[in-house]
Amino acid sequence: MSVNRAKIAKRERNPLWRNGSFTLMWTSVAASGFGDRMMMLAALVLLGGFVQGAEQVSIQASINFFFFLPYVLLSVAGGWLADHLPRKWLMLACDEFRGLLLFLGFLLVYNATGVGAVPESYHWQVLGILFLVGVFAAIFNPTRNAIVPEVVPLKQLQSANAIILSIAVIASMIGQVVGGKIINPDQASTVRLGLLIGAGFYIISGSFFAFLRIKQTSIAGLEKVQPKPRSYKQAVTYIKGHGRIVRLILLNMLIWAGAMVVYNAVLSLTKLNFGFIEAGMSDQERLFRFTVLTAGVGFGMLAGACVMAWIRTRRESDVVLMFGLMMTGVFIMFLAYSKFFYLSLALAFGVGVFGNMAIVSIATMLQSLSPNYMRGRVMGLNAMMNTLTNVIVNFIIWQTPNADNAIIISLYPLGALLALLGLWGGWRILKQGMLKDTATNVSLHLLRLWLLVWYRLEWEGRQNVPSKGPVILASNHTIAIDPFLIQGASPRFVRWVMLTEFRFKLLWPIWKMANPISLKLDGKDTTPIRAMVNAVNEGEVLGLFPEGGLQRDARELQPFKPGIALVAERTGAPIVPVWISGTSLTNHMLLHIFMPCKARVKFGKPFTLPKGIKREEALAIIREKMLELSNN
Repeated sequence: MSVNRAKIAKRERNPLWRNGSFTLMWTSVAASGFGDRMMMLAALVLLGGFVQGAEQVSIQASINFFFFLPYVLLSVAGGWLADHLPRKWLMLACDEFRGLLLFLGFLLVYNATGVGAVPESYHWQVLGILFLVGVFAAIFNPTRNAIVPEVVPLKQLQSANAIILSIAVIASMIGQVVGGKIINPDQASTVRLGLLIGAGFYIISGSFFAFLRIKQTSIAGLEKVQPKPRSYKQAVTYIKGHGRIVRLILLNMLIWAGAMVVYNAVLSLTKLNFGFIEAGMSDQERLFRFTVLTAGVGFGMLAGACVMAWIRTRRESDVVLMFGLMMTGVFIMFLAYSKFFYLSLALAFGVGVFGNMAIVSIATMLQSLSPNYMRGRVMGLNAMMNTLTNVIVNFIIWQTPNADNAIIISLYPLGALLALLGLWGGWRILKQGMLKDTATNVSLHLLRLWLLVWYRLEWEGRQNVPSKGPVILASNHTIAIDPFLIQGASPRFVRWVMLTEFRFKLLWPIWKMANPISLKLDGKDTTPIRAMVNAVNEGEVLGLFPEGGLQRDARELQPFKPGIALVAERTGAPIVPVWISGTSLTNHMLLHIFMPCKARVKFGKPFTLPKGIKREEALAIIREKMLELSNN
């Protein structure tokens, strides 16, 4: 292995917390998120969001409209810049300019006294600063998304995305709550302080990007010649030719549009659903309750990001995506109906959890599907389409009469749409698979997800399993769930042989799915042998454990039973050796189901036994092939 390959392999084994560049990145993103929230709250007060009789939702929608409008105009350009300029310096410049703009806002209201709201003639200055901050944010976001796979190994991409999003959410919610305590709509000085704090966070955090170290993060990347950068027209053509990317971008647009509706609706819920005004609550206290409820969504997003970091794997992300989408819709509908603040806080938390599970899944799949030389523009186009939808949604809310009431009503159809789409999409994904039987395909998807998450299943050499025709898999037997581990790693459905004594009636759904060939412990019945031979001759994949029992005390191959040699002799089918490692060692068979581990399944090259060979010699060859896998 070359020096570069060795370094890359070492980075892939290191945990994220030891990645200094990644630490600098998430701390900078956190500081930027804090600055964003302080700016938004200050703008809400400056534009008269808490003046008597004000349509708060319309004012907040106008803030979002002017902040996100540059994304529509510049996200594509931002992606282009991310592919043509050093990404870390581009991110540094964006944060520094955003900090200077907030400092300019601080200077504009430096001499203001009395209430925080400015005269209407000054509103264009507030909205203009928001627009310019949005310009640099529009360049920053696709650049950040494009640089992540250059800072962390691809194997850690799912976790890295989840951590970055969660940290950004934490910082945003801290900024939201702190801003709600600092900024008093009745005191202009507190608004100035909020703007100054936000400017400081931008300026300080931006400097961190100067210390990022960009490294080769994929061994595969060393073996491929990278194409020259292409134009945006070619990037659009690439996206159009990949239907999965198109569907992900469209779905992302819907999710972020829904997020914008929920974010604006939280302000209206605080105003109308809980009776705070009727109870005589002050403007600052209502502002604080609004920030707390928004923080509930944010900390839910944090929890959702933690769930995704725990799930870790990119595989089966589409199943996780649709589940998150469905549950988000359900929680949104309950949130719209709730009249109790603390119940709404719990429901807002749920919206955040499942919504962020969907968001992280989409981000990871888009990054994985996009080649590095075009990733910046793909992410830029995605950001542009998301924000175009957000801008349209905010413009509609801004111009809607009596928006405070209308937006709460809109939560019901929005939640229903997301729930039904997630249910329909999830069912379509789950029923697809290697078999015609829908129930089995659904079970295999769920089984694979369980194995990937709980047992951290990884595999190697699955391409060695012939894509069609008869095959015999010969594996060592470490724990009771070995058949499931191999099935989760195999590209084809595997028919297993199991002892009748362990075919518990309580687990009949599993046996119906797996359709195993039953074998009695005494081994006197020859019917199972005929069933094995018939299954192989019909072109199925037959899974066998030649040891005939578990390695309970040590990971050493036990003596082989003659059954596998007999089946191979009668069918002439190729044998694929399999080696399982990383599983837990225990004498209690049922404990295997509940003990997490880091399981690895390795498939060797297929081979056939010479004709006329003695069974003892056949077993020795099979054993040798399996042991070769264990030593590699």
